[in-house]
Amino acid sequence: MQKKIFLFIICTFSLFLFLPLISASASVTEGFTPPAPIRMPLTLSNETAQSELRVDYSYFTNRDFQLNDLNLGYNYISPFLTGSRYILNLGFGVSYTKGESYDNVTNGFSLPINANLGYRISSNKLPDLTLFGGLYYEYSYLFIETKEGIELNIWQWGPVLGLYSEFTVNSGIKIIPFYYMKTGITTSNVFIESSEFHNKTTTVSHIFGFDMVINEFSIGTVLDLLNSENGRMFSVTIAQRF
Repeated sequence: MQKKIFLFIICTFSLFLFLPLISASASVTEGFTPPAPIRMPLTLSNETAQSELRVDYSYFTNRDFQLNDLNLGYNYISPFLTGSRYILNLGFGVSYTKGESYDNVTNGFSLPINANLGYRISSNKLPDLTLFGGLYYEYSYLFIETKEGIELNIWQWGPVLGLYSEFTVNSGIKIIPFYYMKTGITTSNVFIESSEFHNKTTTVSHIFGFDMVINEFSIGTVLDLLNSENGRMFSVTIAQRF
């Protein structure tokens, strides 16, 4: 029974990872609430604390605009208690954003932070499975170059819940598929000349991805395939542990 459940999870990961190759359409709605990429999950390669530097490139699009985001992030990963199955992750970063909307150009930056706690479930017959959950927060500032000049301040936060598994190819290489669900509570202030507008939305994103870990170096991708309320996002990450 456990083996069937495990195979079902892997098949589900595979389906959504390759879905963009067979379907390029995206359902979108009005609004300016791009989902922020979250720097997780993070595995622990040994029983001691580790630090990680990450570079993320993300691309977001819907029918009204597209955004390119380059992020430099730092993460701290450690056993929560000595000898326990719990893993603590704390992270923060800074991003530069550039986008286009019709004839307009957008520039800005964001400051993401996150904290989550994972619990590792070990099995003698199956690869380890880790459940994790936590909170994230991100502040973004965007300036849209129009005749009036439009400024946006965006605050987004919410809970995250997910899981990942580890497949060892050999002693130095691992494949790590993962899934997490993110609830985004977004508040935005829009300034147009002397006028100010406020907006508040709540969205749910279902995010799939995988990492390939080679010793202390990793490369991975994230696909936000089910977030039809906002558009579509994918992200590519490279990271180095030390």
